[in-house]
Amino acid sequence: MKTKILLLFLPFPFSIFYSQTVVYDFFSGEFDKKNINPRRGVPVSLKINRINPFFYEIVIKSEDKEISYQNTDVEAAKKSLDELQQNNYYKMQESFVFEESYVTLLSSGKSSNTNPEISNLQKKYFKLDSLALKINQFKSEKDDLAERIKMNESARDINYEKNKNSLQNEIVNKNNDIYLVDQKILKIQYEIKQLESKSTDTNVLMESINKKIVKLNTAYNKFIDISREFIKLNQNYNNYIDKVISPELTYEMYESIIENQKNNTLYKKCKENKDDKECNDLVNKNLPVETTFFLSKDKLNYAYGVFNAYPELYQEVIMNVNDFISFLNYGNLNFSSENDLLKSSLIKDVERIQKSIKVADDVVQKINLSKKLNEVEILDRLLRKSETYEYVSAPIQGEEDYLEFDVVIKSKRNLSNTYHINNDKNFRYFEYITGGIRFDFSVGTVFDFGTIDRKYTLDSNSAIQRLDNNKYNPTIAGIFHASFRNSSDFAWGLSLGASFTTGLSFNSIFPGVSLLMGKRNKIILTAGPSFRLVDELKANYKEGMQLNNSLADEDLLTKNFRIGGFVGISYNLTPKQKDTLKLK
Repeated sequence: MKTKILLLFLPFPFSIFYSQTVVYDFFSGEFDKKNINPRRGVPVSLKINRINPFFYEIVIKSEDKEISYQNTDVEAAKKSLDELQQNNYYKMQESFVFEESYVTLLSSGKSSNTNPEISNLQKKYFKLDSLALKINQFKSEKDDLAERIKMNESARDINYEKNKNSLQNEIVNKNNDIYLVDQKILKIQYEIKQLESKSTDTNVLMESINKKIVKLNTAYNKFIDISREFIKLNQNYNNYIDKVISPELTYEMYESIIENQKNNTLYKKCKENKDDKECNDLVNKNLPVETTFFLSKDKLNYAYGVFNAYPELYQEVIMNVNDFISFLNYGNLNFSSENDLLKSSLIKDVERIQKSIKVADDVVQKINLSKKLNEVEILDRLLRKSETYEYVSAPIQGEEDYLEFDVVIKSKRNLSNTYHINNDKNFRYFEYITGGIRFDFSVGTVFDFGTIDRKYTLDSNSAIQRLDNNKYNPTIAGIFHASFRNSSDFAWGLSLGASFTTGLSFNSIFPGVSLLMGKRNKIILTAGPSFRLVDELKANYKEGMQLNNSLADEDLLTKNFRIGGFVGISYNLTPKQKDTLKLK
């Protein structure tokens, strides 16, 4: 039996006691969900769909109270993108230009084939280069072993400890190999210095200088290449920002860009392998043009690789510059006054290289690629979620007559010189509240019936005579109403009114039921019993009775309350609705 009683209540809409949401589609400019009939004390929110939160600033106010947002992830992302909102809003000015400068090779007098000292020097430099390549190989192999240890950490199989010990032993062996090669390099470098210091042949000195110049120019060329790669990646970053920080971007558009990126990547692979089944699906498909560099995982990893390689190449070129300067200041060029002109020329070349390195490094540091790649990952993670394109106001609990949202949506940058459409909006939305009791006061005409004034006087024969016989008594009354709030144009309520005479003395009481018509300017119909103070002939007198003495009319009458009925029509004098809101 209890179960049957419980089932009877299941269709009841308990959802009215939970929070309600008004939904506005920013892209179409229409309300997807409105007229929700909010109830008193039930939280109500305004949600804006299909809007780019990184381009638009949204402010929702009520009674000059600014309301915060529920999208905490988006707010956190905004903080990380503060620098993007300066000046031109999201882009640095890209006048990144620097000059390249190389040290000029010297020309020697004799061929290396006829000069045994030069030939011996070249062999030692060749051996030195071979040993340097071997060290790089050993370091690469050591890094691979360290990576394999990390992979085993995640796997943790039964052979984990055995494999870990074996890999660690291999790393120790690689370190030993690197140490031994380093010792050989130091020995050869010492032999080269001995050969240069003992030789009296100028061509030997020139050959040694050229080797150092080639090494310096090679390191400098690598540094310039990676610096220019930073500029390209920064341009790719700005292209990505152009696409995502735009007023037109929606979740569907971003998904389309991601799909375009996949199709274009597949198209490039299909040029190499046309027999692939996925390639056949692209035959009749028009590949869209709109893509973006950083939505490819491989390209994003490449960008991080460029960032990680830069410090090493920067240190390498700085080390080579310092070594070359040290050679110019303390090497064999200082042993002869004839070399002053040569030394001066080389110093000027090196100074130009130093200036070029500084300018390029300033550009790289200003680009701040690491932060931008991090911003790309944050934006991409958020923009792949449909919830990001929604702004939801904090829930508001209405305690009075209606809820009002004053919404201001404006772009965070000046659109006058851009290709974007200005879609800023400013509008007000309100909903009347259902539930609770509202009090109104109105004034109008009341038609009282059933309570008749019986006024009497004495005629010429001193007989009591009735003066009038009015059955209806129109009067002006003030009525107090208590009605139940709803969102329609009609509401029922209970009323209590009163009327007074011209001398402001109490006349009638009108309790009844009212029908309130309208929202703000209300016309009210009221009906019910009336309690009216009427004039009647005193009990010791009767109509037609003849009196011997002369009396005033007032002495013949007495006042008594009588019950009748009334119908009234009145106008609301309290049309102003209150919109006091509470935050929860």
